[in-house]
Amino acid sequence: MAWIAKLLPKQKVQGDGAIQVGKVEGGMQVVHQHFYPARATDPPMKQAQPVGTMAADQHKQAVSQILKARGQLTDRELAGFKRFMEREFKTQLVKAIPHSDLHRVQSYLAKTIRNREKSQ
Repeated sequence: MAWIAKLLPKQKVQGDGAIQVGKVEGGMQVVHQHFYPARATDPPMKQAQPVGTMAADQHKQAVSQILKARGQLTDRELAGFKRFMEREFKTQLVKAIPHSDLHRVQSYLAKTIRNREKSQ
């Protein structure tokens, strides 16, 4: 293999933004990667604050509505709801869900109940 390397033209890549030009025959695959390390002066990213925040009583009311709707689920639907909660929020406790995600839980329950009503 070393003798083939002697026959091939030597190309030297130097400097920022270096370009190679040449003739290629046969199959070719180009891999181009850039790695930009984070600078030490960049501040850490901050968590986005929820746009609309609920008061404590609104949060309690939303949780209460969710628990009431959850009581209407069949055993099979309840098992699906528990899987959804575990998959999305890593918990099955409605009270542990942040108020910014309660709408997703309410939407899931409403859709589950609508689907049941459609199928009957």
